[in-house]
Amino acid sequence: MKKYFYLIWIQLFLFSCEDSYLPLLEEVDGVIVADARIVANGNGNKIILYKSVGFNNKGEAYKPVEGARVTITDSGGDEYKLQEINKGTFNADLPYNPQRTYKLRINSGNDVYESEFEKVYETPALDSVYGEEVIKIPDVAGIRNVNDFEKVPGIQVYADIGKKGDLSHYRFHARKVLQYNYEIWLYVSGELEPHTMYAWKSISLSGVFNIAGPAEYSTIKDIYRHPIEFFEKYPDQYLEQKDTPAGWIYFIYLYGISEQGYNYYRDLNSQLEANGKIFDPMYVQPRGTISCTSDPEKPILGNFEISTLREYRYFVNYSSSGKYFKINPVGQFYDIPAKGNKIDVPPVFWER
Repeated sequence: MKKYFYLIWIQLFLFSCEDSYLPLLEEVDGVIVADARIVANGNGNKIILYKSVGFNNKGEAYKPVEGARVTITDSGGDEYKLQEINKGTFNADLPYNPQRTYKLRINSGNDVYESEFEKVYETPALDSVYGEEVIKIPDVAGIRNVNDFEKVPGIQVYADIGKKGDLSHYRFHARKVLQYNYEIWLYVSGELEPHTMYAWKSISLSGVFNIAGPAEYSTIKDIYRHPIEFFEKYPDQYLEQKDTPAGWIYFIYLYGISEQGYNYYRDLNSQLEANGKIFDPMYVQPRGTISCTSDPEKPILGNFEISTLREYRYFVNYSSSGKYFKINPVGQFYDIPAKGNKIDVPPVFWER
């Protein structure tokens, strides 16, 4: 009986002490962050160095790391000193040779940071892109009843990639341009006439990094049915009531990356996907390829990556009846502004 009394007393004591605990978080100096993603067959490559912002300094601007000496060395012994074109920003456009590997070196103050050697892979290629009608149920925090979830019909786009050469890991980036029409009335020669506006807008994408690689411990290196994008059947959330959707122009940017780069993005995804639920991924330190050689205990954030890139474009649209859809490759790669409109005559890039 006495034991039972003590248990009740302890519970009452704990529940009566519900004052908020505000921990004293230690402030540490900013850590160098290296945004060092190179596209070997692209232009405009830059390496950007800046200092991280502390937990208690949210909203504070990132400070560039000025005056560092940044070099890239290849396996043939050639060294390229990168020019600082802006504060903390270095031009990294070099003749990257697929027959050689490359290493990044950063001298900042008394510290020296070096990466592992990175290979230049062959340009990636998709074998096929196709879609399937699905009902998507967004994961909305706080909703517990399955009947309260919104069910969104649409097209899930997949890709197949067969292994070619040494390349077996990929990263996808995408852009979605929604075409739509609406009618306006204008006075022409004193008469009020209807005119068609051909308009478009880019839809921003968010979420984790879309990466693809062979299954762990598998001898099969081909990739099948990798999901790359979802398109709503009724894109009403992006349009006004007067607008009529006219299909999507879908840009796919396929990057060929190393297995180390794949692991780095997977570690980042494990942080981005964690919502504090019991079965969410655990937070891990991303395994970058850069380390401090002058002081192994000193951290640096970021990763040195040399990728290759191929761009694809597709036109994704439902029929007017909504009973079937099509995914057709786009032949001409026109420059398409983020948004705009044109009266009566569609722009040159308009797809049907």
